[in-house]
Amino acid sequence: MSANPAAVASPGRPGAAPAAGAAPARPPPPALQPLMLNQTLRQYQNQQSATRAETDNLRRQMSSSVRNFSDLSVDLLNERVMMVFDYQQAIEQEANQLQQASARFAKQSAQWLSLVESFNTALKELGDVNTWAQTIEHDMTGIAAALEYVYKGSIEIISNNETPADEDAAVEETPAAPAPETA
Repeated sequence: MSANPAAVASPGRPGAAPAAGAAPARPPPPALQPLMLNQTLRQYQNQQSATRAETDNLRRQMSSSVRNFSDLSVDLLNERVMMVFDYQQAIEQEANQLQQASARFAKQSAQWLSLVESFNTALKELGDVNTWAQTIEHDMTGIAAALEYVYKGSIEIISNNETPADEDAAVEETPAAPAPETA
């Protein structure tokens, strides 16, 4: 092979080496050269246009894919956020119900405590009334004994027919009634 640059060019192109057994290629006539340049330019522009169209198409597909991915990601995150929000609302509602139940329990406990305190007070009063009644009964027994003693002493005086001056002396001689016992 020769060192001719035209020989290195690919077959089917101008300046390409002739195929084995084929006639040597001739350069195109000068009138066809501008026509070939225009054709090459058009091919290049068509290729550029096709490449641009494909690039735009791929860009649109990529944009659509990214949009779909971001929409799915946002939807997934929104679902999780909604789930957390629902749980939070349920917890707040349960906490509110628990607070109300606690308030009712505290109120009921206060009522029961008041009832027990009033029952205790009533029992104490009954104990006080019982003690008072026993004290009154003891005092009345003492008074009844004293009255009976005085009555017996008066009967003796009347039966002896003593004078009123003597009655004063008899009353003074009469022993005093025993003092009532206090509990």
